[in-house]
Amino acid sequence: MPCLADLFTPQRAPAPTLGLLTSVDPVPAATAGWLALGQRLGWTEWAGMTAVVSPNTIGTLAPQETR
Repeated sequence: MPCLADLFTPQRAPAPTLGLLTSVDPVPAATAGWLALGQRLGWTEWAGMTAVVSPNTIGTLAPQETR
């Protein structure tokens, strides 16, 4: 599913939104691995995903300066 979103989103979404969606890709993949395959991630993997997704989310949702 994330791969399909990566194919069709670039034509329709602004760059900051696309960056956020791309950085979030590991989260649904990890969730699917947990639900479908019983795989579990350790705290370091979750911390790594948080370290990538959080700054992108803050940067996307922060008010943009107008020039």
